[in-house]
Parts: sequence; C-alpha cells; structure tokens
Amino acid sequence: MKKLNIILFAVIIIVMNSCGFPCKQTETYLISELSKSYFSFPLEGSYWVFQNSSDTTDIDTLFLTQRETDYGFQYTEQPCDGDYNEYVRYKLIGKNKEDTIYVSVTTHNNLDFYDMRGSYHNLSLSFFFEIDKHQQTFRAVPDYTLEIFDSYIVSNTVFTNVIKRASTNLYSYPKVTFCYAKDVGMIEFSIQEEKGNIVKSYLIKDYHIVK
Repeated sequence: MKKLNIILFAVIIIVMNSCGFPCKQTETYLISELSKSYFSFPLEGSYWVFQNSSDTTDIDTLFLTQRETDYGFQYTEQPCDGDYNEYVRYKLIGKNKEDTIYVSVTTHNNLDFYDMRGSYHNLSLSFFFEIDKHQQTFRAVPDYTLEIFDSYIVSNTVFTNVIKRASTNLYSYPKVTFCYAKDVGMIEFSIQEEKGNIVKSYLIKDYHIVK
C-alpha cells in the first residue's frame, strides 16, 4: 500500500509539472484619470505653440501625430498567466522634422508611467513621471524635483493644476524642466546645456487641443 501511494504521488507530480497549475484570471489595467488629464488625453491634430523667452523670433509648434492606443500583454507567474495593460503612444514634431519627441503612457496594476524621449534643437531629451494610481498622486523620484501649483502664469495666461518637474543630477546634461497643466499638456519647458551653462526657456504662446 505504501508503495502504491508513492507511485500515485509521483504520477500527480508529473501531471502537475506537465500541465501546470490553473491559470489565474486575466486582469485588464487602464490608465488612470489623473494620467489621462495631463498626458494621454489629446488626440491627433492637437498642437502647442512655444516661444523662446529670450528670443521672441524663435517660435516653434509641436504637432501631435501618429497617436495609437492599445493593450499590451504581460506574462506574470505561469506561462499561461498574464495581464493586459493599456498604453498610449504618440509623437510631438516641431517645424524642424529632426525635432521629434516620442511620448508613451503605460499602465500596470499600481502605477502609470509617462516617458518622453527624443531630440530638440540637437539636444537629446529624456524625461519621465510615475503616477500612483491608488493614491492619485505624482511620485517623487531621485534626481528630480516636483512642485504642484494651484495656479501658474505663463505668457500672461493663468493655468490651473500645474505640475513642475526639474532634473537635478549634477552630472547629467542637458538638464530639463517641464511644466504641465491639467487638460492642456505641456505649457513651459527649459533646457540647460552643459557647454556655457546656457539655459533656453520656451513658454506656451497658443495651443489647440483635440479630444
């Protein structure tokens, strides 16, 4: 009898290893309303006009193009387990086609991630936000400051619910600062070059949002 139990246990182990444990229920995670209101709400056709604060003849328009939204599948524990995570991607293109910024907003169970990478005026840019979905707050991260304003004035226009983040790493250039207003998007940004410690600031002059 003892030998039979051992054989039966071995058969069960073999079956479990070959078939695996039951798959858990697949979850679908959506981008939070907070992230949408700052980063992923605009549709194709939206644009933002910026003016160099130190050279008023330097005006550029960033056009939103090639926007896509879908769900990416991410495996979890078992080979058959996984979740679907919503994402939004688009490009911001200036009048100089080489000035192209790639934007993505992705989500997971607890966090949203905003990532922006690209080139602007021959400078490489890299910037990100993390959003706590349960707390509905922007997370503080190393090497970046984070400020939140109820109101913020740019080009004599008052914007509300503004977030401002700046890179502070002493050894990383270019240093960048970005301001975003709820339901508007980016309203101000500055780039500090390593050579000559030159700072160029760009302020929003006009914008058009397609929702």
